[in-house]
Amino acid sequence: MTGPLAAVLVCGGACCAGQSNGGHPVIDALKPLVRRTPHAVLIRTACLHPHDDCPGDHGACAVGLQLCDAHLAPLSPCTPLAGTAATAYRRVEAWFDETASTTTPAPGCEQK
Repeated sequence: MTGPLAAVLVCGGACCAGQSNGGHPVIDALKPLVRRTPHAVLIRTACLHPHDDCPGDHGACAVGLQLCDAHLAPLSPCTPLAGTAATAYRRVEAWFDETASTTTPAPGCEQK
């Protein structure tokens, strides 16, 4: 591995937008983007806003973006965003492009 992992955290809380019949449109939209992005991982989490105003209450889904080391230990603060599947896709894609051009290998992620 030559750089940090780009972790995309997607809220799996019951109130987040569009969840029905076991499906999750934001996760479904992000899967192909994450699969083709080197060093990216998609993680479905518990509710990302258990004590705050949940984006799901407003028709959106909470997503967090965070750089991690090879063991998924955070290397940066989590960048929150909320939106529909299309909005999340565009913002995650832009974040991938931005982090790819500005990151250097993290401890534990150097190429051997």
